[in-house]
Amino acid sequence: MPCAVKTEHRNLGQTDAKPGGRETRETQVSMKRAKELAQRYDCEFVDLRQVALSPEHIRSSKELMLLYNFVPLGPTPDGRIAIAVGNPSQLMLIDEISSQLGKSVIIKVASIAQIKQLLNNIDKP
Repeated sequence: MPCAVKTEHRNLGQTDAKPGGRETRETQVSMKRAKELAQRYDCEFVDLRQVALSPEHIRSSKELMLLYNFVPLGPTPDGRIAIAVGNPSQLMLIDEISSQLGKSVIIKVASIAQIKQLLNNIDKP
């Protein structure tokens, strides 16, 4: 399953940070683990604070995102959809996400802490 795809970037603000912009120890460990997994599985690591998320894909995938703990990053030029997951080794889960979305997916790896933070704030203004 291919992993790497370019995405448009913008700052989404600090995730799980202490006042003054410092990340918590949990976030740092989660980021390190995500980078290691991305390297091991030859996937692109993505910092969700720096990615332009597609509001359309967020709205249309909200229940799936909460159920499967992933973030849709947007469409690719070849008609697939890029998604961020915390563990790219979960192939059955990734296949289920692809099946539910009705499209092939490109896997990118994000920290589990960032994914959880984003999912916790999905309905907040």
